[in-house]
Amino acid sequence: MIITPLQFNETIQSLVDWKLRSGLSTKVLTVEFISENFQGRDLAEKIRSAIKYEYYFSGVKWVLLVGDSDSIPPRCVYVPDNASEYSPFEANKTVSDLYYACLEGNWDQDEDGIYGEFSLDDEVDWTPEVYVGRLPVNNIEELKTVLSKIIDYHTKPEKNNWASTFLLLGAVLNYDFEDNWGKSTDGAYLNNFLESEYIPDYFNKIRLYESTYDYCNFDNLTTENVVSKLNLGASLVNWFGHGNPNGLLRKILADENQTEFELVFSIYDSPLLKNIGKYSFWYSCACSSAAFDYPDSRCLGEELLLLQNGGAISYIGSTRLMWYAINSTTNYDQEITFIFWEKFFEDPNHTPSAIYEAIQYCATNWESKNYLTDPKCRKDLLGKVLLGDPQLSIWVNNPKEMDVILPTSIVPGEKFRITVRDERGIPLSGVLVCASINNDYRYGETNDQGRVEFVAPDSFHEIEVTMSKKGFIVFKSPIVREEERPDSILCFIVIGVLLIAAIIAAYIITRAQKYGY
Repeated sequence: MIITPLQFNETIQSLVDWKLRSGLSTKVLTVEFISENFQGRDLAEKIRSAIKYEYYFSGVKWVLLVGDSDSIPPRCVYVPDNASEYSPFEANKTVSDLYYACLEGNWDQDEDGIYGEFSLDDEVDWTPEVYVGRLPVNNIEELKTVLSKIIDYHTKPEKNNWASTFLLLGAVLNYDFEDNWGKSTDGAYLNNFLESEYIPDYFNKIRLYESTYDYCNFDNLTTENVVSKLNLGASLVNWFGHGNPNGLLRKILADENQTEFELVFSIYDSPLLKNIGKYSFWYSCACSSAAFDYPDSRCLGEELLLLQNGGAISYIGSTRLMWYAINSTTNYDQEITFIFWEKFFEDPNHTPSAIYEAIQYCATNWESKNYLTDPKCRKDLLGKVLLGDPQLSIWVNNPKEMDVILPTSIVPGEKFRITVRDERGIPLSGVLVCASINNDYRYGETNDQGRVEFVAPDSFHEIEVTMSKKGFIVFKSPIVREEERPDSILCFIVIGVLLIAAIIAAYIITRAQKYGY
């Protein structure tokens, strides 16, 4: 299901067509239609009512919000962590798209206009019924850019080992002298734990750290190194460190027992990225780098997603301040991060929507420990947002190509066969094949011999076939009607005429030579 302002309705049809070719039934509702036809105290509640309706009556699973915070408002929730001195935003408020995913209750049972506050009678719903992502675009050009990236991601990826590369970025979150117990928290240590517990062994791990310990071999965390490694290609990126809407921060020692923050990768560095065909999926365990409602500029997550010549295909981060547990791999934001990657790699389709499974898991676990009474834990959960398509399958292995045998032409009303093999020539079963005919989508799946058959309609100009299977580059090609092929009947007629003319000419020349005229 796609929700979009009316101004984007025509442009979004290319994504609708792409989803249908991929076998996913897709419906579009405009914000204007929802505003006029669904009940709610404000636009956000009306949009949620529309999602609830489609979930209960149509079984919708994925919801894509197309528009920035001005056109599709997030829900502003009350989380009193009393930390306004660290944030450019209003104190004790967090914007959340989780409101559109967790559909039970209304998040304001006492109807005081304060959403998400903690009480036994006014608790939010932590169980996602649908998976929600957002394309935070403001105009048609931005939308065209991100739609092109989404479609090209599976049709035009590079084939080298970028897709099995994991870029691990880590900075010092706090030094030992900053903590009352003399403990430090190091992003290198947290990434090392992530690597040992959750990342499959076959991945090529690239480590860029600002670390106080030698946990493993790594290169220095610098802007130049981050840009270089991203341009070489990394399908997955994880960041442990600090952040703000403009970018990712590291904490450095400015003087003895004095620290300061320094941007290590920001919206000002993103134009240096030229990783077309190797777009990265980012997960950021840091403050505010996905604050898509930031009024002064795009946040980092937006900038990477909307970048034309490279950047990210999807970005998970936080809309506001996030809290971490000192010198620990459990609780707060680092636990959400670890559980996310666990759920991500358990998902056979490897979609970013695993963030919702992680939120549900942590909320359930923390509730049993009475942690959800802690505003900091609640803020970590409520502030997570997915910028990108929640249904998109992320590359985790080097893309493979299909060897497809198509008929050269199709006779109206007759069967036609498609055969699909892998790069070694072995028949490829389980390939979803879509035959798009006159805006009608027909589907089949290859059998053990790698074959699938369709019956052509009586009237058509050409049939567009699309073949998709996890781990393979999507194959697309048109097949035309037999009589409309330029090299068919017309070619035979022309050749026949030329042959007859040649025979006549030869006869005349022979007669002339023989009789002398």
